[in-house]
This record gives sequence, structure tokens and C-alpha cells, in this order.
Amino acid sequence: MTTIATGRLVLGPFAATDLDALNRWENDAEILAMSDDDLGGQSLDATREMLAKWMLPRDDVVCFAIRIAATRRFIGFIHLARIERAQGRCRTGFCIGEKDAWGRGYGTETLRAAVAHAFGALGLRRIGAEAYADNPRSIALLERVGFRREGVKREYVVRGAGFVDELEYGLLRSDWISAAGAG
Repeated sequence: MTTIATGRLVLGPFAATDLDALNRWENDAEILAMSDDDLGGQSLDATREMLAKWMLPRDDVVCFAIRIAATRRFIGFIHLARIERAQGRCRTGFCIGEKDAWGRGYGTETLRAAVAHAFGALGLRRIGAEAYADNPRSIALLERVGFRREGVKREYVVRGAGFVDELEYGLLRSDWISAAGAG
């Protein structure tokens, strides 16, 4: 399993000890509202199965646990999923689950590292992502890293008595390289 070190974080393999935190996040209404169509939560057994799957090496998904480098504290995860090597593309999804880690730039640091890995080590040319229109933090993060809004799935998910759009984002390796050269 690949490990990526950033300035403050380590992206690497999951551990069995991550189960309780993952299950807490999978049952947190605020986190689910930002990242999931199903707000019903998840049983401990279902989370255990999900974690076991994330711990297995696969050709079409790369899963990273996000840990604070200094303490190795598990604070979230990021995936490069639906990897299609012949097309050079994938999708990403991420979560900083520990709320006391929100607003500290860990999401930006994580996403930049994952993008660099996708375009470098994996040799991909395109990364897609989604964000719900009522999640301004994810929208700002994607745009800060260089993702461009490419579309809107109108009334995509039910929220209470209404609906929320899902925004489609994409980032091309050529845009990433151009932005890196400009900055």
C-alpha cells in the first residue's frame, strides 16, 4: 500500500482500530448530510464490512486513511475510485470526519496530495468529483484545488421536504500542471 506524507499529514492504509471512528462518522447526521444520499446511518457490522473492503488492494480503487503525522490520529479518508486506466480517469471522494479537525486546511492538503498521486504515480489525466449544492465547504475546497464545475444534477437528493442539486466537478492533469507552473 502506498503511503503519502504531506507537511502535516500521512495518507496511508487503514487499520482495524479505525472502525469506531468510521462508524461514528457513518452515523453523524451533519457529516451524512454533506456526503451521502442515505441519511439513515450504518450498523457497526456494515461499517466493519466497508472497512475490510477498503483494506484490500484493488485495481479500480485506492483508499487512504488520513492521519495527523505527529500523532498518527485518524481524522478522515479519501478515495480515488472508479479508476479506468484505459481512459485515464477516476473519481474522488473524501471526508474529514473529526469535527475538531475541520477548518484547519487538512482537506486541502489531503486533496492536493491525492490529486498529485493520481496524476503522477497513477498516470491518470482526469479526476471527477461531486458536491451537494448545500455544502459550501466542499465546493470551496474543490475549487481551491483547481476543480472546475462541469454540470448540475438538479434536485438530485431529497432533503426534508425539498431537494438539493448535486454539482459535478472535474480536474484535468493539463490544468493541474498549468496551475502549478503559474504558481
